[in-house]
Amino acid sequence: MKKTISKMAMALAVVVSFTACKKDSSTSVDLTNNGSYKVVVSGNVTYVQNFVADTIQGYTATGSPIGATGTRVFFSLERGEAVTDTANKTWDLAFNSSRIWINGGVSGNKMGGAYNVSLPFADVTTAINDSMKVDGATTRAIVGYDPNPGTSSSNRGWYSLTFDAAMASILTPIPGRTIVVRTASGKYAKVEIMCYYKGGVTPSVPTAKAERYYNFRYTYQANGSTTF
Repeated sequence: MKKTISKMAMALAVVVSFTACKKDSSTSVDLTNNGSYKVVVSGNVTYVQNFVADTIQGYTATGSPIGATGTRVFFSLERGEAVTDTANKTWDLAFNSSRIWINGGVSGNKMGGAYNVSLPFADVTTAINDSMKVDGATTRAIVGYDPNPGTSSSNRGWYSLTFDAAMASILTPIPGRTIVVRTASGKYAKVEIMCYYKGGVTPSVPTAKAERYYNFRYTYQANGSTTF
């Protein structure tokens, strides 16, 4: 009898061990960035790699981009994919160069809104609807460039710039900056821009052909809750 119980216990231990290993491996997500466009979901966080926003071929002597078209590209946080502007207006964020628009105000006819916060992505637990802004004729809800990070004059923008002698620039996302978004349908998400360059690595010198490749992550609340 004792031998039977012992064998059963060992068998159960093997099953538990196998189940635990299987569970761990199934939740393991490969976030290796090879420079191609990719959307990966890990738990409640979606990672978007190398989302191209009007790439350029180089700079003029005064630092102006060569080859920019001004064309926006669109992403749906709800659907987790790139969309076209004519796809029933279901986009949530539009990108061109370092500028980001939302689907509300003058930029869209939906319920989109957004605001920047100086908090790490993991620490943003609530979307505050009263803080939401919409795009205006000369302003955007999402603040981009912050010329004074770390000071009382900071505007909570998501990136800083480092200029070289030719006035070209290196764009670096500021750590601890998160964008809270109200989507086109009135639901909520939090977004962190992680890198602006192909492959998810910020270069040490301006590299025109590798920039405008957005790498970001976000959490979207499909049930309409303001809590993340």
